[in-house]
Amino acid sequence: MHLYKRPGTKFWWVKLFDPDGKPVYKSTRTTLKKEARRKAEDIAAGMRQEAAKEVGLGAAFQDVVRRAADYAAEGSLSLSKAEDLIRRLHRIANPDYCRVTLQEHVDAFLAAKIPQLPTESSKNSYRTGCQKMLEALGKKTAQGPVDGLTGALVVAAAGKMRKGMKGATANLYVKMFRYAMEQAVDEGLIPKNPAGEKVIKPFQENDSEQVAAFTQEEFNLLLEAAAKKHKRDEWAGLILIAGHTGQRLGDCLELGTASIRNDSFVFVQGKKKAAKKTVRVPITSRVLEWINERQGKFFPTLKKQATSSTSSQFASIMKEAGVPKYVETPEGGQAKRTFHSLRHSFTSWLADAAVAPDIRKKLTGHSKDGIHARYTHHDQSLNEAVQKLPQ
Repeated sequence: MHLYKRPGTKFWWVKLFDPDGKPVYKSTRTTLKKEARRKAEDIAAGMRQEAAKEVGLGAAFQDVVRRAADYAAEGSLSLSKAEDLIRRLHRIANPDYCRVTLQEHVDAFLAAKIPQLPTESSKNSYRTGCQKMLEALGKKTAQGPVDGLTGALVVAAAGKMRKGMKGATANLYVKMFRYAMEQAVDEGLIPKNPAGEKVIKPFQENDSEQVAAFTQEEFNLLLEAAAKKHKRDEWAGLILIAGHTGQRLGDCLELGTASIRNDSFVFVQGKKKAAKKTVRVPITSRVLEWINERQGKFFPTLKKQATSSTSSQFASIMKEAGVPKYVETPEGGQAKRTFHSLRHSFTSWLADAAVAPDIRKKLTGHSKDGIHARYTHHDQSLNEAVQKLPQ
């Protein structure tokens, strides 16, 4: 028995099966799921009564057993035939029996859940979480019966999915999948949740992946690839400004002509009023050339799209430029390169140019003590520092 909502309708529907295995769809005529489940059970009971009138259950069971005996005598009772006969026995005893696949159940769960979610972000979390777990479980498990999923399979899949993503993200995706499987328990498809909290322990969330900087040559390759791949030059400007200011993606996307004061960008960092601070970074000649006669916001298109889309596009630009995503660290480990690597590149280039640590902190916004009070003392030093960046 499977409850679901059809697009454009407010009532819950139920999917049942007749004795021949044909699907039967009935409306419960109620918007309350608990009430719908009770009505669905009444509908199923009525169908069983009708089936019992048409064909005696005893005779029907005997027919299936007789077929099994015939197959065995012939030596042709294969596993697939045995499973088919068992399914027939289930349907004779319970017409609404259906051994739903894991993929079918998850699809039905998402179809019912997504319209109820308030934000696009939460909708994407459910979709992505369930999809990532299904991919990690593999096609065979996804296309297999939902009651064939075990806790061991879920734990192994979660571990496989975890590679390449933060612990917090992996925990969120497991949580979304857990909700889907809890729905299977509620529908009577499985006896217990194989993705329950007692089955799979949460991943450590304070993990931080090492991020590496770009070389000056790689930085120029990124700019060339961005200009070539994207007709609008927002991407080339965003990469250039991030590399020449050392600011985060979100802060760079807010930039426009209103952010310029006396040939410098003024960044306001921090979300909470008490924690906000202002960082001034002199504008390099290369960035001034890109700004040219632009007015208003510099990145209206990129600012409008989801952060995940921006990150994916940058990864695509890296690939187009031939810049590897992972590099080996001096310690022999592995470090990742993302858009945030432009911030690391900025500080790295300044360090290579022998710019003092306190000036580097001032430019990136890392310095916290008396930041506004010390601006006037460092104006000339800031200007000299950014002129040492690769042009």
